[in-house]
Amino acid sequence: MLNYRLIHPTDAEAFLSLLSDIEHDSPYVLYKPGERKTTIAKQMEEIEEIRKAKNSQMWVVEDGDQLVGWLGAFG
Repeated sequence: MLNYRLIHPTDAEAFLSLLSDIEHDSPYVLYKPGERKTTIAKQMEEIEEIRKAKNSQMWVVEDGDQLVGWLGAFG
């Protein structure tokens, strides 16, 4: 069953893994496989900043305990 929720800083590692999967599977992305150098700590900081912003938000989609999608709105 899919669960949609706001992203949390503790999702950073799983989120980076999801981005890596997407980068390997799609030719229509900003980074090619292996080009993204974001650390887990940096991703956590970025998620925290997005959550604090009044005009931005990110959601993730979970299937069980795995992130399988995401949506972001950034102002």
